[in-house]
Amino acid sequence: MNVYEIRNDEYIFAYFFYIPDGDECYIELNNSPYYPVFFELFKNKGVLSLNEDWTRDWIRERVIPADRQNIAQILKDNGYKSYNEIELLIASKAKSSMDDNYLKKINYSDVSDYVKDKRKKLIKDFIKASNNNLIVFFEDGTSKEYHYDFKTDEEPFLTSFGNEIIFNYSYRISYEELYSNGKECILSYDSLFEYINKNILTSLDVQEELNVSRQYVGEIKKNGAMIIKNKFFVRNDLKTYKNKY
Repeated sequence: MNVYEIRNDEYIFAYFFYIPDGDECYIELNNSPYYPVFFELFKNKGVLSLNEDWTRDWIRERVIPADRQNIAQILKDNGYKSYNEIELLIASKAKSSMDDNYLKKINYSDVSDYVKDKRKKLIKDFIKASNNNLIVFFEDGTSKEYHYDFKTDEEPFLTSFGNEIIFNYSYRISYEELYSNGKECILSYDSLFEYINKNILTSLDVQEELNVSRQYVGEIKKNGAMIIKNKFFVRNDLKTYKNKY
């Protein structure tokens, strides 16, 4: 992950986070006494973390547009094989004739404590539960249950940064929203995996527990003698099976 300050010579307005391999990016606003207009609009709405769509809107304000006349020749003259707005942003340091703001690459250790503290609330993982609910695990150890009111058949996924959960790019839920408006959940990330390690079994585990062959376990699956949960066995089902057979 690469990190850049978005700043002028006096203030650091925000931090630009970028993963080159996945071409993913997002912006965290800093606690600056002054913001450029683009960022101030978000700050006034209480949005301190800009998702990738909003971040790319900012990028497009700072670079040559893709539909610029003779863009192919401009790219070739400057050594670019194709148009990549983030590469152009970084190469130009996001400088513009409209202001004196620019990008400065830094180490993560140089990020402000304010933003580091915010990023402790990034999403570590989540579970899609029933009835439009998400169980969300955050980096600071907090767990919350969040209900979303839109309808979609799409499976959600977590961004590489952990800053939002996305449903097929149609719906985005930020970590700020999830953390602020989710309900406290007693299920922790560690306790979930403790349960999984103790109670969820693979076919090999069942084979060893029953001291049977792989083919026998296959017959158990085929005959439905033990309940299977997405290719895995549940320990309580194994106990029931032992008592029955």
